[in-house]
Amino acid sequence: MDGIEDNGVADEGLAEDGSILNSAGDFPSTLDHVNAIRARHNAPPLEFDDEAADHASQAVQAGMDAGSMGHRYGLGNDGIDDGQCISFGTVNDYFVWSMKTGIELWMEEESRYSAASPYGAAHYTQIVWKASTGVGIAMGRSGDQHYIAMNFTPAGNQGQQYDDNVEADQGAGNVASYEESDPGGDDGYQLCTTGNSPYYWKACDGYDPYHDGYYFYYDGDSPDDAQWYSYN
Repeated sequence: MDGIEDNGVADEGLAEDGSILNSAGDFPSTLDHVNAIRARHNAPPLEFDDEAADHASQAVQAGMDAGSMGHRYGLGNDGIDDGQCISFGTVNDYFVWSMKTGIELWMEEESRYSAASPYGAAHYTQIVWKASTGVGIAMGRSGDQHYIAMNFTPAGNQGQQYDDNVEADQGAGNVASYEESDPGGDDGYQLCTTGNSPYYWKACDGYDPYHDGYYFYYDGDSPDDAQWYSYN
């Protein structure tokens, strides 16, 4: 897949200066990555939502115009339709702010989540919120800054609903529970059909699958004739 190298999501869908990417075709690996995280938390997979992506683009454009990101924009017509995760950072010869960077920072909030006081972990809880069914993704670049937004529908983080919608990480073995999968032979890979294209996956031996990566085979009928990627 164009734009994806050995860092998987990290190199996917990088916007050109002054442009915004917001289509499902721009972020297939990102959607798969988020759905794998959700599966670990017993949350069903998200579908790409074009309307939510338009809202995310509004937030990205506002961020590009202002030189910073805020939740004032891109939240639907009345400001409360979508849940939203936003972030921005520098692009230079040494570091590229990316979808993967933003997702990893949002997921770091998991360690401080408490249902009794969830508000310091709002990005994390939105990502794994069970009742959300759709997501729109947008990324823009202005100068040396990348701006990213993910809008979720229906919005998560609803009061008094955290116990029903946020579940602790169940581990790598749970990733396949919401995927139509085929064991794919004796090599340990599974064929998954969620997201925008089928892919094979298995956890890296000896590594935690979320923090250290998955191994993926894309665009082939079997792992032997498909290209290899990882999130490492």
